[in-house]
Parts: sequence; structure tokens; C-alpha cells
Amino acid sequence: MKKQKRHLFMDFDGLKYNTFPYFTKYYNNKYGINIKEEEFYFEKDACVLVNKHIKISESELYGACGREFLNSIDWHKDVRPYEGMVDVVNPLINEWLMHTVTARQFSGINTIEYLNEKYVPGAINKIH
Repeated sequence: MKKQKRHLFMDFDGLKYNTFPYFTKYYNNKYGINIKEEEFYFEKDACVLVNKHIKISESELYGACGREFLNSIDWHKDVRPYEGMVDVVNPLINEWLMHTVTARQFSGINTIEYLNEKYVPGAINKIH
């Protein structure tokens, strides 16, 4: 009898890939503000961070982010996995069905697929 693999779910932003520097660059570039990368480690809600500098609605901020950043391979081409992520994930595929979970908008799935295939090809089963 073949042993059935268990499922392992790993978050995309902040666990597998260090995207905070690129979110920071995007928001600073887009709105002419000066958010520090470290601020994302204490406040995960970008709307709160951006609204410390300018007033913008959640729908406007996240709409623009979805269209211009989350869906952009160009903004993600230099994103790197956290140190050790590749070394940990690749051996796990023998025993686990690997999944990526994210709070990103569906429009950004292509960038998640791009990074997963770039760094851990074939290792990630599904994106949720």
C-alpha cells in the first residue's frame, strides 16, 4: 500500500519569500513617501503605513497595488527566498504535498507561480 502524503501549507509573503523590501519600494515610488522596510515587520497593514504619510482609501491603495505590483513579474524578479527556504522545502516534497497560502489578491497568482518555479520547481502543489 502506497503511503498517502500529508499536506503542508506555507505562507508566501514573510515566510517563504522576503517581499517586504519590494512592497516598500513600490509604495515609496508610487506615492512619493518614505516608509522604512522595518515598519512592515511591526505593522502588516500597508494602508496603515501609507496613511501615516498621505491619506488614501483602502480600495484605492489595494486596487493600485493589485494592478501594478502584485501582478507584476518585473516588480518580483529580484525577490529572493528567505535563507534556507529552498534547502528546507525541496527534501519535504518526498513526504508532503506542499501548498502556498497567501492573502494576496487572485491577480497576483502569476508572481507566486513565477517565484515558486524559479526557486523550488515542481515542489509546490497548489496555491490557496
